[in-house]
Amino acid sequence: REEVSLPLAERGDRDLDAAANRLTGTVRQDGQLFVGGEPHSEQSITRQISELSDQARSASATPEVRIRADRAASYVHVRKLIEHCAASNVRSLRFAVTQGP
Repeated sequence: REEVSLPLAERGDRDLDAAANRLTGTVRQDGQLFVGGEPHSEQSITRQISELSDQARSASATPEVRIRADRAASYVHVRKLIEHCAASNVRSLRFAVTQGP
């Protein structure tokens, strides 16, 4: 797992369940994208989001993308992931945060 400094939030939900129809994308501070601890190009992640959507829908499931973005990452990088999800009809997005004051 790529280390990032997640944004702080007053509250959040624990996510203990493994989801078969989930993709977790990490955005480092420098904008580099990762999936499963491995660096990926924007095109590669776009393809993976599209494939996730197709596979989930064929199984009558809801595809989900979790975004782990470093708090110092430019929003432009996070926005690209959100836009790719929208283009692939992925409507379930979760954002990883660290609970803090």
